[in-house]
Amino acid sequence: MGGGVSYWSSTTYSDTKGAWIIDINVGYVCSSYEYLYGYSKDTSSYVWPVRNGQTSNAPAQLPKTGQITCYDSSGNVISCTGSGQDGELQKGVAWPDPRFTVNGDCVTDNLTGLVWMKSPDSTTKMWTDAITYSNNLSLCGYTDWRLPNVNELESLVNAGQADTASWLNSQGFSNVQPDYYWTSTTYAFGTNFAYVVNIYDGKMLYYGSKTISYNYTYLYYVWPVRGGQ
Repeated sequence: MGGGVSYWSSTTYSDTKGAWIIDINVGYVCSSYEYLYGYSKDTSSYVWPVRNGQTSNAPAQLPKTGQITCYDSSGNVISCTGSGQDGELQKGVAWPDPRFTVNGDCVTDNLTGLVWMKSPDSTTKMWTDAITYSNNLSLCGYTDWRLPNVNELESLVNAGQADTASWLNSQGFSNVQPDYYWTSTTYAFGTNFAYVVNIYDGKMLYYGSKTISYNYTYLYYVWPVRGGQ
């Protein structure tokens, strides 16, 4: 696999001890507490400052993360004033209210326009089977279902919640598992792998093998989607 080059974000991770970091080289998204071998926010990683959005007064055309609280390096809640953290700035496109609308066995995300299966299957599958299952799905009168790409699946994560799966199950969904789900996005550095997203905490990994690897079968959950831009 590729080497790691991690950059800090202003968003605190769900365990509140670490912050979200992005590995620019391989696309790994996780907590600094895990990635940096047990270290918390008081350690070193690269920094890439940003300002504004597409114009001087407009926000970036990316949604807010959902985080509205700020934390110190030990994970304790602090005042957001002057912290510069995600919880203070809350940059991005505001979430609509309601965020989700239930239509029978389907749920529309009013933020992204994507339509998701209301109750994803609780059976894990291999990557090729996940794609076939999604492509062959007929639900809510539609047959254009597919396996979501990595950005689409990550868009469901609420960084303001310690357990995104439980939060989604309170927003009109059901049977969402606090575990890894397949995406349709191949890992470019090793094309026999695909990205997976942990719906529990939003962690994004790149080592979901598409086939049996070292006598181990990679089985993850599947959550079909349709629509979008």
